[in-house]
Amino acid sequence: MLSALRRRITPGTVIATVALVFAMTGGAYAARHYLITSTKQIKPSVLKQLKGAVGGKGATGATGASGARGPAGPSGPAGPKGETGGPGAPGAKGETGAPGAPGAKGETGKAGSPWTVSGFLPSGKSETGVWALSQLPRDAGVGKVKIAISFPIPLENGLDENHVHIIGEGETGGEGCEGGTSEAPTADKGNLCIYFFSADLMTPAELATVNMETSEPGAGKTGTALTGITLKEDADGTGEWVVTAP
Repeated sequence: MLSALRRRITPGTVIATVALVFAMTGGAYAARHYLITSTKQIKPSVLKQLKGAVGGKGATGATGASGARGPAGPSGPAGPKGETGGPGAPGAKGETGAPGAPGAKGETGKAGSPWTVSGFLPSGKSETGVWALSQLPRDAGVGKVKIAISFPIPLENGLDENHVHIIGEGETGGEGCEGGTSEAPTADKGNLCIYFFSADLMTPAELATVNMETSEPGAGKTGTALTGITLKEDADGTGEWVVTAP
Protein backbone atom coordinates (compact mmCIF):
# COMPACT_ATOMS: atom_id res chain seq x y z
CA MET A 1 0.00 0.00 0.00
CA LEU A 2 2.93 2.25 0.90
CA SER A 3 4.49 1.60 -2.47
CA ALA A 4 1.22 2.41 -4.15
CA LEU A 5 1.12 5.69 -2.22
CA ARG A 6 4.66 6.54 -3.30
CA ARG A 7 3.75 5.93 -6.90
CA ARG A 8 0.92 8.44 -6.61
CA ILE A 9 3.10 11.28 -5.01
CA THR A 10 4.69 13.07 -7.94
CA PRO A 11 6.53 16.45 -8.15
CA GLY A 12 3.38 18.07 -9.47
CA THR A 13 1.45 16.76 -6.48
CA VAL A 14 4.05 18.32 -4.11
CA ILE A 15 3.93 21.68 -5.85
CA ALA A 16 0.17 21.71 -5.82
CA THR A 17 0.11 20.81 -2.14
CA VAL A 18 2.66 23.55 -1.29
CA ALA A 19 0.70 26.00 -3.37
CA LEU A 20 -2.48 25.14 -1.52
CA VAL A 21 -0.81 25.53 1.86
CA PHE A 22 0.74 28.80 0.78
CA ALA A 23 -2.56 30.01 -0.49
CA MET A 24 -4.15 29.36 2.87
CA THR A 25 -1.33 30.76 5.06
CA GLY A 26 0.82 32.89 2.76
CA GLY A 27 -1.44 35.96 2.78
CA ALA A 28 -1.21 36.46 6.52
CA TYR A 29 2.49 35.67 6.53
CA ALA A 30 3.20 37.94 3.64
CA ALA A 31 1.24 40.67 5.35
CA ARG A 32 3.54 40.32 8.35
CA HIS A 33 6.87 39.78 6.59
CA TYR A 34 6.74 41.08 2.98
CA LEU A 35 4.78 44.37 3.15
CA ILE A 36 7.07 47.05 1.46
CA THR A 37 6.85 50.33 3.33
CA SER A 38 10.23 51.93 2.31
CA THR A 39 12.61 51.94 -0.64
CA LYS A 40 15.23 50.67 1.79
CA GLN A 41 13.48 47.26 1.65
CA ILE A 42 14.24 47.01 -2.11
CA LYS A 43 17.59 45.85 -3.35
CA PRO A 44 19.51 48.76 -4.89
CA SER A 45 20.06 46.98 -8.21
CA VAL A 46 16.32 46.30 -8.46
CA LEU A 47 15.47 49.86 -7.35
CA LYS A 48 17.75 51.18 -10.08
CA GLN A 49 15.85 49.19 -12.70
CA LEU A 50 12.53 50.43 -11.34
CA LYS A 51 13.67 54.11 -11.44
CA GLY A 52 12.57 55.81 -14.64
CA ALA A 53 14.82 57.93 -16.85
CA VAL A 54 15.07 61.67 -16.19
CA GLY A 55 12.60 63.58 -18.33
CA GLY A 56 13.53 66.47 -20.59
CA LYS A 57 13.72 70.10 -19.27
CA GLY A 58 10.32 71.69 -19.29
CA ALA A 59 9.57 75.06 -20.87
CA THR A 60 10.43 78.21 -18.81
CA GLY A 61 7.38 79.52 -17.07
CA ALA A 62 6.18 83.14 -17.16
CA THR A 63 7.98 85.66 -14.89
CA GLY A 64 6.21 86.06 -11.59
CA ALA A 65 5.10 89.40 -10.16
CA SER A 66 7.73 91.49 -8.28
CA GLY A 67 7.79 90.86 -4.59
CA ALA A 68 7.40 93.57 -1.94
CA ARG A 69 10.43 95.83 -1.34
CA GLY A 70 12.59 94.53 1.46
CA PRO A 71 13.84 96.65 4.37
CA ALA A 72 16.94 98.81 3.89
CA GLY A 73 20.18 97.03 4.62
CA PRO A 74 22.75 98.34 7.15
CA SER A 75 25.02 101.22 6.12
CA GLY A 76 28.24 100.15 4.49
CA PRO A 77 31.67 101.32 5.78
CA ALA A 78 32.85 104.82 4.83
CA GLY A 79 34.74 104.95 1.58
CA PRO A 80 38.22 106.53 1.24
CA LYS A 81 38.46 110.35 1.18
CA GLY A 82 38.33 111.71 -2.33
CA GLU A 83 40.79 114.22 -3.74
CA THR A 84 40.17 117.92 -3.12
CA GLY A 85 38.30 119.46 -6.00
CA GLY A 86 39.40 122.58 -7.80
CA PRO A 87 38.06 126.01 -6.74
CA GLY A 88 34.62 126.78 -8.01
CA ALA A 89 33.78 129.79 -10.11
CA PRO A 90 33.02 133.00 -8.11
CA GLY A 91 29.36 133.35 -7.36
CA ALA A 92 27.31 136.30 -8.44
CA LYS A 93 27.40 139.35 -6.16
CA GLY A 94 24.49 139.33 -3.78
CA GLU A 95 22.13 142.22 -3.30
CA THR A 96 22.89 144.81 -0.65
CA GLY A 97 21.25 143.85 2.60
CA ALA A 98 18.97 146.08 4.60
CA PRO A 99 20.67 148.40 7.14
CA GLY A 100 21.10 146.82 10.52
CA ALA A 101 19.52 148.14 13.68
CA PRO A 102 21.54 150.80 15.60
CA GLY A 103 23.86 149.27 18.15
CA ALA A 104 23.66 149.93 21.86
CA LYS A 105 25.35 153.08 23.14
CA GLY A 106 28.87 152.36 24.30
CA GLU A 107 30.20 153.15 27.75
CA THR A 108 31.89 156.46 28.39
CA GLY A 109 35.59 156.16 27.77
CA LYS A 110 38.27 156.87 30.32
CA ALA A 111 39.92 160.26 30.55
CA GLY A 112 42.71 160.77 28.03
CA SER A 113 46.30 160.37 29.11
CA PRO A 114 48.45 162.15 30.08
CA TRP A 115 46.29 165.31 29.94
CA THR A 116 42.58 166.12 30.11
CA VAL A 117 40.64 169.01 28.61
CA SER A 118 41.00 172.19 30.71
CA GLY A 119 43.52 170.39 32.94
CA PHE A 120 47.05 171.38 33.89
CA LEU A 121 50.39 170.10 32.65
CA PRO A 122 51.08 167.08 34.93
CA SER A 123 54.03 167.31 37.29
CA GLY A 124 57.28 166.30 35.63
CA LYS A 125 55.79 166.51 32.12
CA SER A 126 57.20 168.93 29.51
CA GLU A 127 55.89 170.98 26.61
CA THR A 128 57.82 173.06 24.09
CA GLY A 129 57.51 175.76 21.42
CA VAL A 130 59.49 178.29 19.36
CA TRP A 131 59.94 182.06 19.51
CA ALA A 132 61.30 184.73 17.18
CA LEU A 133 61.90 188.50 16.99
CA SER A 134 62.62 190.75 14.08
CA GLN A 135 63.48 194.42 13.51
CA LEU A 136 61.18 196.64 15.51
CA PRO A 137 60.18 200.28 15.07
CA ARG A 138 62.74 202.56 16.67
CA ASP A 139 62.00 205.59 18.82
CA ALA A 140 64.85 208.02 19.20
CA GLY A 141 67.34 205.30 18.39
CA VAL A 142 65.93 202.88 20.95
CA GLY A 143 64.64 199.45 19.85
CA LYS A 144 61.94 197.80 21.94
CA VAL A 145 61.69 194.01 22.20
CA LYS A 146 58.61 192.12 23.40
CA ILE A 147 58.02 188.48 22.50
CA ALA A 148 55.09 186.45 23.89
CA ILE A 149 55.61 182.81 24.85
CA SER A 150 52.34 180.98 25.43
CA PHE A 151 51.96 177.56 27.04
CA PRO A 152 49.39 175.37 25.15
CA ILE A 153 48.71 173.48 28.40
CA PRO A 154 48.78 175.77 31.43
CA LEU A 155 50.79 175.15 34.58
CA GLU A 156 48.99 174.72 37.86
CA ASN A 157 51.15 177.54 39.32
CA GLY A 158 53.45 180.21 37.88
CA LEU A 159 57.27 180.23 38.10
CA ASP A 160 59.40 182.94 39.76
CA GLU A 161 62.39 184.54 38.04
CA ASN A 162 64.81 182.04 39.62
CA HIS A 163 63.16 179.24 37.65
CA VAL A 164 63.19 180.99 34.25
CA HIS A 165 66.46 180.86 32.29
CA ILE A 166 67.73 182.24 28.97
CA ILE A 167 70.56 180.30 27.24
CA GLY A 168 72.53 182.02 24.49
CA GLU A 169 73.40 180.69 21.04
CA GLY A 170 75.93 177.83 21.28
CA GLU A 171 75.73 177.74 25.09
CA THR A 172 74.83 174.79 27.33
CA GLY A 173 72.22 175.14 30.02
CA GLY A 174 73.23 175.19 33.65
CA GLU A 175 71.12 174.88 36.78
CA GLY A 176 67.46 174.32 35.89
CA CYS A 177 68.40 173.49 32.26
CA GLU A 178 71.18 171.03 32.97
CA GLY A 179 72.90 169.88 29.78
CA GLY A 180 70.33 171.45 27.42
CA THR A 181 71.36 173.09 24.12
CA SER A 182 69.56 174.76 21.24
CA GLU A 183 69.92 171.48 19.30
CA ALA A 184 68.58 169.39 22.23
CA PRO A 185 66.66 171.75 24.53
CA THR A 186 65.62 170.45 27.96
CA ALA A 187 64.24 171.83 31.21
CA ASP A 188 64.49 170.40 34.70
CA LYS A 189 61.33 169.88 36.74
CA GLY A 190 59.75 173.24 37.72
CA ASN A 191 61.80 175.31 35.22
CA LEU A 192 61.33 177.25 31.96
CA CYS A 193 64.39 177.28 29.67
CA ILE A 194 64.52 179.66 26.68
CA TYR A 195 67.21 178.84 24.09
CA PHE A 196 68.66 181.03 21.29
CA PHE A 197 68.95 179.35 17.90
CA SER A 198 70.49 182.45 16.40
CA ALA A 199 70.86 186.11 17.30
CA ASP A 200 71.93 189.25 15.48
CA LEU A 201 72.86 192.26 17.54
CA MET A 202 70.91 190.77 20.49
CA THR A 203 72.13 188.96 23.57
CA PRO A 204 70.34 187.14 26.39
CA ALA A 205 71.62 189.78 28.80
CA GLU A 206 69.46 192.36 27.02
CA LEU A 207 66.28 190.31 27.60
CA ALA A 208 64.16 189.60 30.63
CA THR A 209 60.98 187.64 31.27
CA VAL A 210 57.73 188.99 32.64
CA ASN A 211 54.79 187.12 34.16
CA MET A 212 52.01 188.73 32.13
CA GLU A 213 49.47 187.77 34.80
CA THR A 214 51.27 189.67 37.58
CA SER A 215 53.77 191.90 35.67
CA GLU A 216 56.48 190.41 37.88
CA PRO A 217 59.67 188.74 36.60
CA GLY A 218 59.23 185.03 35.79
CA ALA A 219 56.43 183.13 34.07
CA GLY A 220 52.72 182.77 34.73
CA LYS A 221 50.46 179.74 34.42
CA THR A 222 49.90 180.35 30.69
CA GLY A 223 53.32 181.67 29.64
CA THR A 224 55.70 184.63 29.77
CA ALA A 225 56.99 187.53 27.68
CA LEU A 226 60.56 188.21 26.59
CA THR A 227 61.16 191.94 26.89
CA GLY A 228 64.14 194.18 26.34
CA ILE A 229 65.50 197.45 25.03
CA THR A 230 68.40 197.60 22.59
CA LEU A 231 70.29 200.53 21.12
CA LYS A 232 71.46 198.39 18.21
CA GLU A 233 69.76 198.50 14.85
CA ASP A 234 68.34 195.48 13.03
CA ALA A 235 68.34 193.26 16.13
CA ASP A 236 66.67 189.90 15.64
CA GLY A 237 66.76 186.33 16.97
CA THR A 238 65.05 182.93 16.98
CA GLY A 239 64.90 180.14 19.52
CA GLU A 240 62.97 177.44 21.31
CA TRP A 241 61.57 177.09 24.79
CA VAL A 242 60.88 174.12 27.08
CA VAL A 243 58.90 174.13 30.33
CA THR A 244 58.59 171.22 32.76
CA ALA A 245 55.79 171.36 35.35
CA PRO A 246 56.80 171.43 39.03
